[in-house]
Amino acid sequence: MTGAITTFIAILKSVAATFLTTDATTALHRSAIFLILFLVVHMIGNLFIFFGQEVFNTYGYFLHINPLLKFIEAYLALAFVFHGFSGCYKTYKKKRNIVKAPFTQGRLLISSLIVTFFVVIHLKSFKFGTYYTYTAKGGLSIPLKGSVEKGTEMRDIYRLALEVFKNPTKTWIYIVSISVLGFHLYSGWEKTIRSNYIKMGLNKNDIQAAIVFGHAVTVLLTVGFLSSPIYVHYFLSKEFLFKED
Repeated sequence: MTGAITTFIAILKSVAATFLTTDATTALHRSAIFLILFLVVHMIGNLFIFFGQEVFNTYGYFLHINPLLKFIEAYLALAFVFHGFSGCYKTYKKKRNIVKAPFTQGRLLISSLIVTFFVVIHLKSFKFGTYYTYTAKGGLSIPLKGSVEKGTEMRDIYRLALEVFKNPTKTWIYIVSISVLGFHLYSGWEKTIRSNYIKMGLNKNDIQAAIVFGHAVTVLLTVGFLSSPIYVHYFLSKEFLFKED
């Protein structure tokens, strides 16, 4: 338990330090930690779909009206770019090792290309996907968010999710891509800890506990993200009937 708390504090310190640095190794690892933290929040938000259309759409509504959303999106995009470019630089420096053993030395490169492809598909499907309108029924309160009045119009991301995941091909693209993302996180986390533990404020005795903590979070993240497309495609989409506008 102590190791998990120590690791969590180190993660918060790394996020607070930001990834804005000219040192490629530090930028790579700090951006990775920030992106993992974002994924945890994102995954928790995805789980609201299990509570129905009103809950999921209301959660999305509060997310959308957050005045800090544009800043968060910009910082997130910057983190992704920093992580990508610093990763490419580190890959270039060890290109000879990757050529000799691509599936061992180059596994993070290969998985990162698949993840990048997935991010493009995900943004196209949801952020820039069809805009359906939903009218709130009212009387619902979201923890840490609040409630909306009856009649409030918002984006129907619940319907959009059903539209996307009723397609078996798209569902399995998500399942495979999320699994690859999980592999990327699982493999990358250990490398981050072993090469960056001092800068994170950890000592040598904390390394194994930090690796176990990160691997546990990665497994939970992967399972959490997989649960949404699987649930929608195999259970929800067969029961849900869209109303005619």
